[in-house]
Amino acid sequence: MLNKQFRREILIALLIVVLMFILSLYDYLVHEHHHAFSFENIPFFTGLLGIIGALFITVVVKILEKIVSRGEDSYERYYTS
Repeated sequence: MLNKQFRREILIALLIVVLMFILSLYDYLVHEHHHAFSFENIPFFTGLLGIIGALFITVVVKILEKIVSRGEDSYERYYTS
């Protein structure tokens, strides 16, 4: 079973996603934008671009973590007496 705290966090995340969807529908249906490029007229383009950008940043950070991070043993020689 899911505990009460986890269910509450899932509910909050779901409400945020629904709110973001409603706001992007409002933006798409009500506001008229004049875009510089034709591909910017694709519905929800900016939202999809933001999600793809966030995923890209996450992947880059994970790769950099593997390259730059040290093992736990390397810190012991500096901080032990």
